Amino acid sequence: MSNGESEQDHVEWLFYPESDDEPQIPMPWSFGPLGDIVWLTLPSCRADLVETAYTHLRTSLPALQPLDQITEFTLLVMIVQPWTQKVLLDPDLTWEREQLVRFLQTVIKHLSQFEYAINMYYLDGLQDPPYPAALRELSPELYRAFFNGAE
Repeated sequence: MSNGESEQDHVEWLFYPESDDEPQIPMPWSFGPLGDIVWLTLPSCRADLVETAYTHLRTSLPALQPLDQITEFTLLVMIVQPWTQKVLLDPDLTWEREQLVRFLQTVIKHLSQFEYAINMYYLDGLQDPPYPAALRELSPELYRAFFNGAE
């Protein structure tokens, strides 16, 4: 660091507006960049995220392991993908479908950070019927964004 800057000055917090009209809220305790997006945009997945974090902490304690972020694989394959599949197939889950759209919109905004994980771990699990059609019905724009403009 130079000019008296600390490492803290270089930390990039994820700021998430609760709505378009409200100020952004810092989230200094972090699950990592993708985990923070999951936490902030998918309230329905929070219990699973907390359980995963708890398990991670519990297993690290006796082994004296250093703490690490929950992996993108674990976030996407174990938490977000099963929830997404359930939501895509049940049109009665209106609030959850709104969460899914918000999550996907946020991921697209930050896709350069998560592109490999999203393509490898998340979209791969949504390639087979009936998920592509359900995503296209939910949001044609998001469907095109994730599946390279396909109709």
